[in-house]
Amino acid sequence: PEEEAAVQDFAPDAPVPIPKHVPIMWPLMSALAVSSLIFLYLYKKIKNQAAFAENAPQVPPWEKAYARLRELDQKRLPNLGEHDLFYVELSAILREYIEERFSIRAPELTTQEFLAEAAKTNALSVEQQRLVVRFLLQSDKVKFARHTPTLTEMRDAFAYVVHFVDETIPREIPAVEASATC
Repeated sequence: PEEEAAVQDFAPDAPVPIPKHVPIMWPLMSALAVSSLIFLYLYKKIKNQAAFAENAPQVPPWEKAYARLRELDQKRLPNLGEHDLFYVELSAILREYIEERFSIRAPELTTQEFLAEAAKTNALSVEQQRLVVRFLLQSDKVKFARHTPTLTEMRDAFAYVVHFVDETIPREIPAVEASATC
């Protein structure tokens, strides 16, 4: 009888009473549950991405350098008179290659700091050090002393970097095959 009276008194616009047995903390608990599920989802996603990155084949530093050298060559910056940009990009390719290949901090160091660091490690032969010094000093002249290089100087600088990469590929990988890709 009480339920029948309640049904007849029901008005669609009337507020719905909350039963006393439903805890007041329910909204907070549901929000906590939803945020926990979101956290678990994101955690698994990040963990799976990290596992994928570990299992992905690593591209050797010389292949990265050759790819970047090809991209730089295709830009034709020397022919466009963009010698500053050409030397900035070319020296970045060399420095990043050296950092990845020999674990010598190169990109964030000045030329003098880099050369001192490279001399400490004995990772580079004397000839390789000379090649790097020659290139970096020429690059610094262009970037900082406003030297305008000739097209021949820019082609030679590009050839120095390609030659350096060719010379420093590990012996297990034939340098002839690697340089043929560039």
